[in-house]
Amino acid sequence: MTASILMRLRVGFRWSAMTCGCLLFTGGVVAKYLYICARMAHLLFKNIKTNVKYLNYDPAWFRLRWVRLLAMTCGCLLWMVGCDNRAKDGDADAPRKFVLEVSGRHLPQSAVTMPVVFDNLLFFADKTGAVISMDSDFKPRWNVALTNQNVRFENSGCAADNRVFLASMSGGVYCFDYADGSIIWQRNYDASFANAPIAGTISARAVLWLLSASDGVVFCVNAADGELIWQSEATNRSDGGAVVWNHIVVYGNCDGAAHLFNACDGSKIAVIPVGESDQMAGTPFVTADGLLYIGTRGGRLAVVDLQKQKLLTTYKISDEEAFVTPTSAFDGCVAVGTDEGDVMLCTLLEGELKVVRKNRVAASVSQLLFNEELLYLLAGGNLIVLNEEFVTVAMINLADSVEGLALLRDGSVVTKGDNTLVKVKGEWK
Repeated sequence: MTASILMRLRVGFRWSAMTCGCLLFTGGVVAKYLYICARMAHLLFKNIKTNVKYLNYDPAWFRLRWVRLLAMTCGCLLWMVGCDNRAKDGDADAPRKFVLEVSGRHLPQSAVTMPVVFDNLLFFADKTGAVISMDSDFKPRWNVALTNQNVRFENSGCAADNRVFLASMSGGVYCFDYADGSIIWQRNYDASFANAPIAGTISARAVLWLLSASDGVVFCVNAADGELIWQSEATNRSDGGAVVWNHIVVYGNCDGAAHLFNACDGSKIAVIPVGESDQMAGTPFVTADGLLYIGTRGGRLAVVDLQKQKLLTTYKISDEEAFVTPTSAFDGCVAVGTDEGDVMLCTLLEGELKVVRKNRVAASVSQLLFNEELLYLLAGGNLIVLNEEFVTVAMINLADSVEGLALLRDGSVVTKGDNTLVKVKGEWK
């Protein structure tokens, strides 16, 4: 929307400058010839006696040559300004292009997790157990080694209240000061954390919720010191992540059901079956009004109403697994991607899921990110951008394969391609 307004303003200025320049120049030329005509008439009739007095009048006001010259000069200048802006902008009816450019790269010494962004700073871990912080231009800030603890991180972590939290596959949970990397606390639990913790509050107390991938147990710990507040009962293997909405922790797992727990005390609220062939290994997305969207192994997109605690509908979106996390998108709709390379914009109408727009991109879609008026997605080794008409406006190849998308303050995105961190800037030109 902002880019469109700026484009219209520039086109309006361009044509206004050219029009005013043309009028001023023409006015100067017309004034010059009116003066010549009036002077000729004066010279012709000045010795003829006549009652027509204006023929004997010397039109002095036409002799203000500097006014004519100023008008003609300003007209020429305005015309040139208008033409120059037209040359820069191109044809007024031609839409501007959204251009993606790589503005930075960082090759870590070993494999790393996808960074978490907090206060426009990057935090990530590598396979040696080191936790690293960089600024948005990949300049190092601090590096904390945990090599003597046999730590393996598989997730990007989370950040809140000037603290960075990471959870490991061996059950370790770590809290770092985001400014200098000092370890504030660390705890070990009988769990395997494959997904990032979720930061939130319970009765004004900062907490973390963590989901164990091996058995579906949810842990709630105090964010101040890592002390366990509660843990839920086990369910089944849960490879995807959980989400929290209105004091409900919810996730889908390998038994083909959505599991709801009370976020304050860990008590089970409900188990909502989706389908026997609809095991879920992706992280769900929940809207502000409590509609949960999650893909299944059977290629269906399921919609669960968390308020009514029931399955509303399912829709077949793929012949393959549909584990890509959906995201909010244009006009309150939800965007989803598939292994076949389809990106769909869906909305719920009268209890049924409808696909309102669709675009097929270059390769299997692995992640989606919505930023104001554009939808970013990863497909194969490409970063692709769609506009509100669901038309591809830009695409750039970054690597053989890319994963993870994080948004920076200036609108740039950070992703990981072949274990290289890449920063991409997009702008209208």
